[in-house]
Amino acid sequence: MPYATNTIPCQVAIAAFEDVRAKGFPGKFLPPPPKVGQKRGSDVPTEELADSESRRASTRHATVVSSETSRGKQTQKSRETELSSLLPDQAPKSDMPPMIQSASYAANMLSHSATASHTINLVIIDQKAWIWWCDRQGAIQSTGVDFTADLPRFLVLLLAFQRFKLSDWGFISQFNPAAHAVHAGSAVQPASHLDYPSISVAIKHHIPALHHRYTLRGRGTYVADVDVLDVRNPQRIPPPIPGTEPRQHEYVIKLSWVDEKRAKEFDLVERLREDPRLRQHLPWIVDAKEEGFSTTRIRQALGVNPRTRVVTVPGGGEVEQPIESGRSLCSVVSEKLQPVEKLSSEDFLKVFLDVVWCHYVSWTERGVYHRDPSVHNVMYREGEKGEKLGVLNDWDLATDIESMHDGLERTGTVPFMALELLDDSSGQIKHQYRHDLEAFYWVLVWLCYPEHTFMKWETGSYAECHKEKTAFLHKGGTPGIKSGWEGAGMVMLRLGKWLRDMSAARATLAAQALENSIFGDPPLETTEPAPGHVWGLFCLQIEACKATAQQRGLAGIEGVLDRFLKRA
Repeated sequence: MPYATNTIPCQVAIAAFEDVRAKGFPGKFLPPPPKVGQKRGSDVPTEELADSESRRASTRHATVVSSETSRGKQTQKSRETELSSLLPDQAPKSDMPPMIQSASYAANMLSHSATASHTINLVIIDQKAWIWWCDRQGAIQSTGVDFTADLPRFLVLLLAFQRFKLSDWGFISQFNPAAHAVHAGSAVQPASHLDYPSISVAIKHHIPALHHRYTLRGRGTYVADVDVLDVRNPQRIPPPIPGTEPRQHEYVIKLSWVDEKRAKEFDLVERLREDPRLRQHLPWIVDAKEEGFSTTRIRQALGVNPRTRVVTVPGGGEVEQPIESGRSLCSVVSEKLQPVEKLSSEDFLKVFLDVVWCHYVSWTERGVYHRDPSVHNVMYREGEKGEKLGVLNDWDLATDIESMHDGLERTGTVPFMALELLDDSSGQIKHQYRHDLEAFYWVLVWLCYPEHTFMKWETGSYAECHKEKTAFLHKGGTPGIKSGWEGAGMVMLRLGKWLRDMSAARATLAAQALENSIFGDPPLETTEPAPGHVWGLFCLQIEACKATAQQRGLAGIEGVLDRFLKRA
């Protein structure tokens, strides 16, 4: 089948995501919608696109056939029933536009198991069919084929589908033994043994995953407990947890589709661990590897070029740079860390400041930039004396001073992203240290209040999240801080003043620059504040918090803040 390929990374995705939010699927942080009027590829005529057909399909017959139906959970009888239900005279009635339905199937397929490499949908509107290939990089649509006028070509396509293996449909058998067992007609599921140079593990499929997001694009991170089967390099294993009865660590596996242009998490963490001050605040990664699956392969085969944007370079020139790059599946086996949600106010504040300090040293002294502080990445382990040690986890989105990235991506988890990045519709604001430090502030805000207080921040809309968080900041907070969290709440309120002062200073400079442009004055020269300057202002607020804690008799909070200031 000849492909007139057209990458549509967001149009179909956002339709599905809007539908996902309406139906309450188990996802939380969803990507933002595309800009209105975003240009499509020019190699396919508008009238040839399936989504343009779908706009007129409300009074016509449209069917979406998805590889999701091949997941292996149906009996032969149920498959026959489902297929018969798709006959024209029994076609299900649905108000869902075909493109939204197709994207929903793709999201289900990509998210239903540990990982899937891609999904293939067949969108049929009247007598015309389109193939949609969706993976973690985006969507690719084929030219429509009229199966009444070109029946032989369509039959060849069906014969090719008939000969597909599980991997051709997007199933990765070593991470999804259930699909393999059902496909082979076996009632016994083979264990998913995964071998690394240092260790062999098996995923615990019988218990729920620790982290699994319902998404259509991006990393698609999946974290699950594993059993250790064999240790071939004991030096890669962390020492037993101390105590009256020393015990071995538990381990997890993280599967994610990482940006192929970024440095690998394993390499960055190993480089940071060379600094003895940082080791206890970094994850202990036992082993990692690339699994050999990449979204680049199909695009190279079809000649699909990545989307680009025009950026201004030093000196005033403009160049085109790729917006996206290929994604490859990587797996990482590491020590199991503990989430911070159940900690006391004092313990959390200690963990929080550990992580903030580790992040600052990594950025300024080691040249490694995390770029994604969130409540899921602030974790802890127990130290030798049972104390809580903050650990900055998940370095998938990190870059370093040698990175090819220009820093213009809006990187981060939406509810915790800096306000300036949320408001950056032009894509011209470079990710700075102060943006990550602000993200830590929003983590503190998030945990000072009961669960679900800020559900409106969990949205795919940058603008909506920016609106809600700006209102919170300018009000100085909101009543309802968790009982027993008065100390952390006091720190949160003080840091809110620090953030408002920084925002006011930037607004004053922006107003002066605008005035200069109105009257034809020379452009206002502004410089980005150095990380050390931003850190100094942050520490001044912590000093003020320490004084307040002393006045209010919060001895535990005062001690935590004092130890942080001595190290900072």
